[in-house]
Amino acid sequence: MPHYNIRGITINFPFEAYDVQRVFMEKVIYSLQSKQNGLLESPTGTGKTLTLLCAALAWREAWHARRQLERAIGLQFRRAQDNLCLKNSLTISADGETTQEHHL
Repeated sequence: MPHYNIRGITINFPFEAYDVQRVFMEKVIYSLQSKQNGLLESPTGTGKTLTLLCAALAWREAWHARRQLERAIGLQFRRAQDNLCLKNSLTISADGETTQEHHL
């Protein structure tokens, strides 16, 4: 199955795409990435439905994967911040005792 990388999105297509289909996929991906409506037309028999579905589903899959990654990174960042705040709140007094300061 051929793969096409269009605007950073990997699109699986069941056969070698025609030039008109590649352009159509690029316009679909552009519309989705820029959050704009797209008015796309192509002659009868050029595979509009298949092309639209492959491009839109590939974009959605990439979007979902990116969201999951952003959530994981955000969670790691928050944990690192919490650990840093905890470390910063522990101080050692002059006689060697560890005390905890409370900061608001």
